[in-house]
Amino acid sequence: YTLDVMKEYHFASQPQEFKPHIFIVAEEAYRNVQGQLEPINQSLVVSGESGAGKTWTSRCLMKYYATVAASSSVMKSQDTVERIER
Repeated sequence: YTLDVMKEYHFASQPQEFKPHIFIVAEEAYRNVQGQLEPINQSLVVSGESGAGKTWTSRCLMKYYATVAASSSVMKSQDTVERIER
């Protein structure tokens, strides 16, 4: 869940070919929003039993979106991402 892992998923031509990961879901939704003439609203539902990691997964999703949104063509530093995330 590092910056390098985020880069790998964001810049992959076909991220769905990777092993299952929350960043695949995040990237597919991001591409659906960015790839349209008129963006399509996207929703992600994070569900599970108590203690299954819903909060942690949601935090990973938000960090991923903060990271890719902060980049135009190159990922920003971790400090920038953390400021956006707050």
